[in-house]
Amino acid sequence: GDAAWRAEAADARRAADAARSELSELRRRLAEADQSEAPRQSEQHFQEQLGMLQEQLSQELQASEELRNNAAGSRREAEEQLRELREQLSQERQAAETLRSEAADSRRELEGSRTEAEALRSEAEDSRRELE
Repeated sequence: GDAAWRAEAADARRAADAARSELSELRRRLAEADQSEAPRQSEQHFQEQLGMLQEQLSQELQASEELRNNAAGSRREAEEQLRELREQLSQERQAAETLRSEAADSRRELEGSRTEAEALRSEAEDSRRELE
């Protein structure tokens, strides 16, 4: 039994050694393949990253263009509102000037009426004195 066990152990060691040797050979081949694939994979990885960066840049440029268009639209709207407000202000100034002018005319008319009323009162006083 002991000899059989030793023989099986030796066979197992040889099989493990052979597997280790095969594994080492596979690792060596893989390392060689990786070295020859590395430039191709690096190039592919670089192209993928470049593509993603270009897509990101394109999206950012599109967003920037949309913001610029929105800003231009907002600026046009603001300029239009400012123009309308200036027009309203101009109209209100004209209306205020018209009211000032009308008020001055009314004041002059009122002064004229007061003067006329004073003159009539004075005449009435004179006439009453004459009658007395």
